Amino acid sequence: MARSLIIVSNDDGVHSPALRSLAEALWDLGDVLVVAPRWPQSSMSRAWPRQPGTGTISASGPDRTGRPWFFGIVGSPAEAIANGITRLAPRRPDLCVSGINAGTNLSVALTQSGTVGVCLEAERFGIPGVAVSQELPPYGTDPDSELGDVQVAVGAMLRICQLVLASGLPPGVIMANVNVPHGAHPGTDIVSTNLAAESFWEVTVPVGTDGTSGPCRLAHSEIDPSRYQPGTDVYELYVNRVITVTAMVRPQGVAWPELAQLGRNAGMVAQPG
Repeated sequence: MARSLIIVSNDDGVHSPALRSLAEALWDLGDVLVVAPRWPQSSMSRAWPRQPGTGTISASGPDRTGRPWFFGIVGSPAEAIANGITRLAPRRPDLCVSGINAGTNLSVALTQSGTVGVCLEAERFGIPGVAVSQELPPYGTDPDSELGDVQVAVGAMLRICQLVLASGLPPGVIMANVNVPHGAHPGTDIVSTNLAAESFWEVTVPVGTDGTSGPCRLAHSEIDPSRYQPGTDVYELYVNRVITVTAMVRPQGVAWPELAQLGRNAGMVAQPG
């Protein structure tokens, strides 16, 4: 029986030590192909920015058989995984894995994440995905902090990915979003959670000494447990310090019956009354 093919990417770049640790461990579950952005591309979501040289491929590092298996792609995380699936994979991958991201991706704000964007793009090709992120110490407030030991995150991912390869994702689920707290240990529980409806990222506008404003920035807000419901990813990670797994479904629309009131000429410019 042929081994499963697992395609791995991230948004922190192909040279991320955490990416390498995860990819090498996943080899125990199947053949591994690593295709990641050549440079860090955080907060790119599912963007296709089409920068100069987009799609250029470079190989870096051999796998256990001596063949190149780490590929760097000029482009966003979504572009990297799409190029990997369509141009580099020897067959259709059975699973897409993204991470380990430096810093959590939680709540409704996770859609800004390039780590999550990798799995959303893989779903275009019908490939299930698992994204994993680890909290930065202390409490993820410094985006330049070292991620530190990722072995607990790697171990949790092996168990989760093995389950997905064996049984698939639940019906209607397109990806799983995993977050690991700083300081997790082998006995840390893995818990199924919902997305918190409140974002813990805030848009701030820095003001200089001359009173003028600078470009907007995303800032990590203080975690106030009273803002979040038990059972949500933010609450369970920051309050109960467990590994959270959120099953994500495909975005869906709903009917808007009131639109019928606009009639067939809804696109016409309204005349002043």
